[in-house]
Amino acid sequence: MGHFHAFLSWLRDCGEIETIPRFDYPKVPTYKPRILTMSAQATILEALPEEARGIFLVCSLGIRPAEARALDVADYSAGWLTVDKSVAGPSLSAPIRKGDKRNDFKRLPLFGGSGPSEAMSWIERWAIPERIGKAPLFVHPRTGNRWTAATLRRWWRTASQKAGVAPGRMYEDTKHSFATDAVRRQVPERLLQRFLGHSSVASTRRYAQLADDALVDVLGPKPGEIHELPVAKGTKR
Repeated sequence: MGHFHAFLSWLRDCGEIETIPRFDYPKVPTYKPRILTMSAQATILEALPEEARGIFLVCSLGIRPAEARALDVADYSAGWLTVDKSVAGPSLSAPIRKGDKRNDFKRLPLFGGSGPSEAMSWIERWAIPERIGKAPLFVHPRTGNRWTAATLRRWWRTASQKAGVAPGRMYEDTKHSFATDAVRRQVPERLLQRFLGHSSVASTRRYAQLADDALVDVLGPKPGEIHELPVAKGTKR
């Protein structure tokens, strides 16, 4: 319907029609992404080989996969990560482009009141001692190249299956789940907006609705939906 409306606008601009007729867009259900609990997310992360875990740890802090793939060692300094570019495509040959908007630049801490995050500890151990400058911060442990979008998704899917969680979309299981949990923890809206790099607070507010929906589902999850990780065999509750 959006394309049809654009076509009508083009006809009007060409003088073929005088006005665009009014019509109603069909109502479709709002897509609801899957939201993992932080314990479920952590168990998936633990199922990943340690040498490959870094980029997934960073994504679990709300950084987009395309941004994480573009990070260089020079973007990390003393616990702070500068996120100002992204890979413009899913393949290994896709160009890396700097952001051209104010919200495309983020300088994020990888530590908190309780000390370094797992992401910071991983970078200090695996990335910084071996590579410098423009070298990629995260590389595929087998190829030594930057990660591709497909490889990230495949490794996340495999780790989910290994952890006993139904495979889902990595973007939802990391960024969406992190942001929704931040809303639950009552992180101030403006701080979360800045951390996630949203240009509009309306995008951030959407996670408030997701947090409410996830809480409702705790009392009655729909069949086939995973909101809490099942306890693995041999694990004490």
